[in-house]
Amino acid sequence: MSYLGVWTMPEKKHWLLDNPWLLLLLHTVLFVGLYLIWGWLDITRIPRP
Repeated sequence: MSYLGVWTMPEKKHWLLDNPWLLLLLHTVLFVGLYLIWGWLDITRIPRP
């Protein structure tokens, strides 16, 4: 998890990103949101009669 060092200070651990379940939930919400937005954009791209 070295890429999180860019956001957090080295002397202070981020309690939010230290929880693995919260991190998993964050990634799940992020990917589901991107999937829904991508699907909505794909639907609106189809020309309607």
